[in-house]
Amino acid sequence: MKNLNYIMKYTLILLFVTSLATAQESDFDLSKIRFKKLQFRASKDEIIRAEGQPEIKDTNYDCGAYAKDQPDGPYHQLRYKGFNYIGNDKEDFVLENVTFDPKGKVKLAYGNVSVSGLTTKPEFIKMFESAGKKFFVESTSKESILLFAKDTGDGAKFFFQDGKLIKYEYWSPC
Repeated sequence: MKNLNYIMKYTLILLFVTSLATAQESDFDLSKIRFKKLQFRASKDEIIRAEGQPEIKDTNYDCGAYAKDQPDGPYHQLRYKGFNYIGNDKEDFVLENVTFDPKGKVKLAYGNVSVSGLTTKPEFIKMFESAGKKFFVESTSKESILLFAKDTGDGAKFFFQDGKLIKYEYWSPC
């Protein structure tokens, strides 16, 4: 019974957050994300040409855009040290995650803005004010920010540790 209550509360929160994202328009556009020489969405060939041969891992997600029961599946990850893309040859691949280093060498670009492991949470919020603070969802631990994407139900989640950016993840609702 305790688990059922937890699941119901989590589901209600998720539905509320998702409704906020779709009820209003965000300026955040996932297609403006660039990592190294690659766009947010890229073909397998483009990724391999730019980064070399990856470790390829089949996914088995239970929910979300890349869940095992999606009609265009199956999906797999193209894994590299510190980042990976997820997708398949039918739909291309999207940048699924990036781990930032504390020295700021690993960078993620969004339009003319660049973030790295040196980016603080206040700096990050200031950079993305145009998306509107109403589209930021901070976790209860205050260590992550979710930016809902323009005209879609997905987004980008950014994680912070000790006030500095440590990770980016593509996010889709379950």
